[in-house]
Order: sequence, then structure tokens, then C-alpha cells
Amino acid sequence: MLKSASCLSLLLLLAGASLPASFGFSADKERPKILGYQPLSPLVLSNLDLDHFEMGRHLKEGSEESFVKAKRVYEEGAHTKPFAILTLLAPLEIELKNGDLVAGETPNQDTIAGTVIGDHPIGSMQLAIIYNASTRDCSVGASWNPQTQGCFKPAGSIFLKDREGIAIPYNYDPEEDNQNRMSLQKLSTHAKHQMYVCNDEDCPFRLYARYVEYYGNFTYADHWIQAAFNGGRTDLADSNGNFEHYGFEARADIISKAAIFLNLWMSIQFQLDHAVASCDSSTCEVKDHCNDESVHSWDLAVGWYAGSLAGPDIISSEDSRFLHHLAEKRCISFNTCDGLHGQSLVNKEMFDLFSAGQELLTLSKCSDANEIKDRISRLMLVPLIQDALWHAHINDVKPEAILKEKHAAQKISAGAATVAAAILPMIDSCDPQAAYSVYDNLRTGHDASFETVKLALESTYECLGIKCEDVGGLYMGNRDEYVEGAEPCGHLQASTGDAPATIEQENHGLSKLDVTLIVICSILGAIVLFGTSYLASAYVKNHKVMNHLPPLEAFEFEASEGAEDPALKVDDGEAA
Repeated sequence: MLKSASCLSLLLLLAGASLPASFGFSADKERPKILGYQPLSPLVLSNLDLDHFEMGRHLKEGSEESFVKAKRVYEEGAHTKPFAILTLLAPLEIELKNGDLVAGETPNQDTIAGTVIGDHPIGSMQLAIIYNASTRDCSVGASWNPQTQGCFKPAGSIFLKDREGIAIPYNYDPEEDNQNRMSLQKLSTHAKHQMYVCNDEDCPFRLYARYVEYYGNFTYADHWIQAAFNGGRTDLADSNGNFEHYGFEARADIISKAAIFLNLWMSIQFQLDHAVASCDSSTCEVKDHCNDESVHSWDLAVGWYAGSLAGPDIISSEDSRFLHHLAEKRCISFNTCDGLHGQSLVNKEMFDLFSAGQELLTLSKCSDANEIKDRISRLMLVPLIQDALWHAHINDVKPEAILKEKHAAQKISAGAATVAAAILPMIDSCDPQAAYSVYDNLRTGHDASFETVKLALESTYECLGIKCEDVGGLYMGNRDEYVEGAEPCGHLQASTGDAPATIEQENHGLSKLDVTLIVICSILGAIVLFGTSYLASAYVKNHKVMNHLPPLEAFEFEASEGAEDPALKVDDGEAA
């Protein structure tokens, strides 16, 4: 009876709707910020991180039963894009179309708006409606703690926008008949039709095509996760994993990481690419909403990068889980945090770019927005590379303070293999030999040579469009120094001669006066920068900010002491 509808098309219908507030259809409510970023389109916080959180709670229990529960949340969803299937008390007397706007009531008599999914001819006895509000009060699906107070009440009537006097009576079971249109698994299983065999001009998505070519599997991400759920092996064209000898804790870490590093990472990249590809560069007034589709995709990418738990402020909540959280965690390990707020420099730059790109899209500056997108795509590799280096170092050095924990060695090995799986196709596109070196050292059940992994990854930085200072080096904050042998590439070591270096030698031949002047100028420059919003405005005003970057070769496919130190702290197994 129901025809499948494009999720993106559905969201776009909502984005431009002008709805009477008195009837529960208001589209003008102020949308919450995402880490300081102001979205312009609705439903960008899809609560996927709540699915990840609930899945993680089951995985942490570490039993066959809990893994079954976790797998159901992963596959079916629990908190993301809920929709209701209502049973009508009488045959439908009018035809309802996909995208028609409707409203009903919650058990508390609050009005809640929704949108019809699929075409419903006269005589239909069921009605499928997706809820418009991104609410945590209607979380059913595969959730083991269902919340129905924000769903349609068990029995009532559905009302139609612009059709006064029409009420459609229904009943249903809120805990059985509320489901989810999105899940972490669907990010992978739907990717083929969304990114590869679709009819859009930007299809196939080149980055996804590169991963498909490397792994020989359209659902490579889900394939990796299913092997971890089942405690088996992957069967991919390249760089396989063997999880047969891993316990629950290590397999849980694989699943948790892969859902973000493999499934979500690619989906964010696609949304950014689609935003630019669908941008209309014609001379169009902003008020005409020519690029609503582009802005929505862009906003969605930001929402997925941060997650709904990150919060509205620039400094994220401790509950955040997604890629933003990984960048924040790894900046401590690699000395790449902003000294003012402790914020990751990667995140700081990315959110400046997110805001600048959004404005360029609304102004139909498509080419300029594409340059912004290219830089973001590169930056999204940095936390993954840092994570790969972190795991390689721990797996090589094997500090007793960390590995004495139960199952820690398996968990480190599992994490290393999973983050490697997320970056290997990119490394391979730059240098197949470097990719093999990374795989051979980080594959499951294998000891790593940190030096080999570091050199292999660093050899591809220029091709990937990132710099040594983006990645940083493993840093021991309690000693205020880098781990020996794990410094940033190009990092100058302190003098090791018999005599202490002079001031001029330590400062590369500069005199005391030179050094003093440099320090004074640096302080003044910092004050000026701190007091202005120069960086963000420059991206928008000047537009051409990425011309100095190398071509997108990879994207254009047809310390051993102190476990308390951040550089050596073992992962907690929550998100990334």
C-alpha cells in the first residue's frame, strides 16, 4: 500500500513549509544551535547518537543476550526519525499524498505535527506519518526503554493542513506501531542507492566509490560490524579482519567505533558533497530559497558530525559521542587543542568553515562553498589518523599500566584494526605500499611497529591535503613534552650536545632582541585575534580561502610511562 519516499525529499518538503502555529504546524520555531552553529533547516539533529548510546549500554553488558539487544538497536533504530503506522477506523475517504502535512495529539493533549509517508488512495485502512519534531519523547522502535509521551495518543483523530473540518479517526498501539526510518545500519545498507546507483548529477559519490572499489562491497561498513556482532571474519576484497578470538569487550569496541568511523563518517562526507552538488549558482534572491536543499544537506552534515548530545555551546557537553568528540579527545593526546578553551583546533576550524559554507550556499556562491567543503573533507581525516597513531603506539610500546587491565590488549588490537579500516582506502589512493604497511601493522591479532605506521601515514599527508601541524604528535601533558619518536613530523628536537645551547642557538640564530620583538608581536597579534571574529568572517568575505591547498588526489576517484597521561590513557569504549 505504501510507496517508499525519499527521506531527503521528505525533509525538504518540511523545510520550506509555512504552517499555522495554532494548528501545531509551526515551522518558525527557533532551532537550537549546534556547538555555536545555527542551522537554517529542520530535523538536523536526528538523535543517531542516542541510538549509539543505547547500543553501547547493551554492548557494555557483554553477553549474548545484550549483544542481541544491541544489534536490534543498530539495525532498526530507536530514537531517529520516528514514524507511526495508524489503523483507520473507516476507509480513507480522500486521497492523501506523500508529503501532506497533518497533526494530531499526544497523550498529554499537546498538538504534534507530522508528514504523510507515501501515497494513500481512497479506501486505505492504514496511514503512515513521520513526526516533524525531532523529539526524545517519542522513542520506541527497538528501544528497550520506550518513550511514548511525545507520540500520537493511542486513539484519536488526524487533522489535515488547509482542509478544515476533516478529521480521520484512528487507533494503534504506540509501543508496537511506532518505528524508525533511520538507523546506524541504514547509513551503510542504503548507501549504494543514495551514493552510487542514484540518478543525481553528483552520483556516484567519488569518495564512496573509492571505498567500494577498495573493499569490493557496497556495504563494507555494515559487513565489518556484522562480523564483530557474530564473532567471525570479514570477507572483503582487501584488508580483512578476524574477530573469532575476541571477547565481548573487544567486539563491542569494534562495533561502537565502526558505526562512527565507517558508517557515519562516509554519510557526513556525502551530505557535504551533495550540498555543494545541488547548489544553484544562478542569480537568485535568498528569499526565493533556491538552495534550501543544499543548506539542509549541509546542516544535516553538521548535526551528524556533532550529534544531538553535544549541546548548543561552542564547548561540547561531556556526553557527546560522535566525530566531534573524537577530535576533542585526540587533541589532548596530540597537543592540538586550542590553548584558550581547550577546544580541538580541528573542530575550531571546522565550525568556522561550517558557518562560512552555509552562508555561501544561501548566497548561491557554489564554487566558493566547494572549496570550503574540500578543506572540511580533509580535516575529517585528521582525528582518524591521530587515533590510528595512538593505537599503533600503544600496541607497539605495550605500557604495563594500560595493558594490565582485563581484555585491554584485545581492545587495543580491535580499535587499531577498525580505525585502520576507516582510512586505508584513502591511504591506498595515495600510496598502495603505505596502505599495506598500515594494514599489516594494525590488522587484528598483530603487533605493530609504531615507527613504520607513522612513516607510512606521514608519507601521504601532502596527497591527503593535511599538514604535520594538523596531526601533531603524541604528547605527555604531565611532562610538557612529546613522546620520544612520536613527535610531529618535522619537529625540531632539543639540543643533546655536551654544552648547553646559547639563546641564539636555541632560537635558530636569532638574537635576544629578535626574540623579544617576536614575542611582543605575537602577544599583540593574539590580543587582536582574540578580540575579533576575523577568521570566521574572512571565510565568508574573501571566499577564496583554499586556493593554496594541493589537488584532491585521494578524494577525486572516477610514551611509555604513566597511564594517567592523556597520550597513553586507554579508551573508555563509549564512542570513538
